[in-house]
Amino acid sequence: MNSLTKELDAFMNSLMDRVDPQTGAVIRDNHLRLAESGIAERAIGQGDMAPDFTLRDQHDAVFSLSDALTRGPAVVLFVRGGWCPFCAITLRAYDRVRAALLREGASLVAISPATVQNVKASADREFLRYQLLSDTALKVSTTYGLVWEPDPALRKVYLKLGHDVPRINDTADWRLPIPAGYVIGQDGIVHACRVSPSVTGRLSPGEALEGVKAASPRPKVRQEADGGV
Repeated sequence: MNSLTKELDAFMNSLMDRVDPQTGAVIRDNHLRLAESGIAERAIGQGDMAPDFTLRDQHDAVFSLSDALTRGPAVVLFVRGGWCPFCAITLRAYDRVRAALLREGASLVAISPATVQNVKASADREFLRYQLLSDTALKVSTTYGLVWEPDPALRKVYLKLGHDVPRINDTADWRLPIPAGYVIGQDGIVHACRVSPSVTGRLSPGEALEGVKAASPRPKVRQEADGGV
């Protein structure tokens, strides 16, 4: 088991120990229902052509996948947002391998449905040095087949925990992406990925790095200044 999975599993166990039995049952039931929906199997996966996208980052700068792929492979993460502790753990883990990915010529970005303002707040709070992209309308997440909507019981749990998703995302609904991580080669093909209905199911930084190396046999070393944020 990789270190990120261990950290996420440990946090989940701690969370389930802290919440009341009814809240724990709601969380478990939603995870089970989401897994049974087959959303992960229908999403963009390994061997598929990755849909192109253009989004704005925490500094309101534009990131284009097709432009990034002209320079090297790309690691693209889909997260619910900085309010999600499982996502925050994942974002910090990837910040620790940012330099290694840059040395392999790869771009690293994370996408959430939060507004640019809230994306910036998350990046600043976690001291992240790579680009966090705002997908407020969930157009990109939808194109990748990752979008779901929590049921009313889980929405109450989120509100109880202080996570007002519609306010954070400046929308009228509760839609979110399931966790997903992609290594996209310069050919636009997904060379490695992990798409999971579980908040603890994430592509590990080690898997992403190995995927980048496999997708780019002769990597072009990029300078820190070319690494974005």
